[in-house]
Amino acid sequence: LEKAYDLYRDNSFLRQYTVHLLPTLAEAYLYRYITGKDISGGDAKRYINKTKEFCKKAIAGTKRWPSHYGIALLVYAKYLAVLGKKNRAERLFLQSISHNKKIGRRYCLARSCYEYGLFLSQSDAGASAKKNLETAYSLFNEIGATRYVEELRSLLGIKDDEGGQTS
Repeated sequence: LEKAYDLYRDNSFLRQYTVHLLPTLAEAYLYRYITGKDISGGDAKRYINKTKEFCKKAIAGTKRWPSHYGIALLVYAKYLAVLGKKNRAERLFLQSISHNKKIGRRYCLARSCYEYGLFLSQSDAGASAKKNLETAYSLFNEIGATRYVEELRSLLGIKDDEGGQTS
């Protein structure tokens, strides 16, 4: 992704086809920071600083492309949550949900509800967390995102009936 960003920065590709790189790279840096992958010594600080840099670039760079702006909001919210800035994170999670709902991006809406539900479950907001996770489950199930459906079944304690129905 870093090489792709170098190409993006140094060339004049059509932005509508490449702007998704910004939130994707921010999320990749955040993932590296959270999981500790490839981290040694000062790398943790480098990854969190890179996450901040690309979150800001993603917010600024995707405002004109609504289909990518919701994910930029989501990644920035996740970054703020990791830093412990709960109020700002919650505000951005809600903005991401609202934005994706408004433009009809069901996968992005489901991801926003999923991540917000996980955020709330860490904040001991049980009922609200469960509601968001159930919304995410329903959306992921409708669009056939099986990876998330299986994970949410486990989190929510949903069992499969014989006829493929859920209970």
